[in-house]
Amino acid sequence: ELDHGIMTVYHELDPEMRLPLVPIVQNCAVPPMMPLRRAYEFGVALGAAIRSYPGLERVALVGAGGISHFLGNPRVGDIAEDFDRWFLDRLEKGELDQVLDMPDSEVELAGNGSHEIRSWLAVAGAMAPVNATRLAYEPVQPWITGMGVAQWETEER
Repeated sequence: ELDHGIMTVYHELDPEMRLPLVPIVQNCAVPPMMPLRRAYEFGVALGAAIRSYPGLERVALVGAGGISHFLGNPRVGDIAEDFDRWFLDRLEKGELDQVLDMPDSEVELAGNGSHEIRSWLAVAGAMAPVNATRLAYEPVQPWITGMGVAQWETEER
């Protein structure tokens, strides 16, 4: 079954839930996890596959996941705002090598839930060479996570 990471976002985008949806589930929780660079490279391959298909006029890619957060341990509720802002800055500036070479142990300094940045990195890979534009960031205490919104625009609307 699809969890909140997909269905909450899908419902916000299309409350009638009629838009075609192809969910891609990445392991962002338990070892072994895909290395960060591989998550990005997966996105590059996904973007190439989407662009090569002649039958689509518009496709939206959505990477869902919190940025910094701790789950199931004494640090639940801690939010690493510095990490979150640093990560979003890297997306905006296209300086992803610093992120892609991070070992999991370094990502976990911002929380064991921070591995969800893999979803963001997959979208960044699919949209490369376009950089993200940060739309919002807020440390949301009731949700125990740093929440951000970014978009990648590839053409004029």
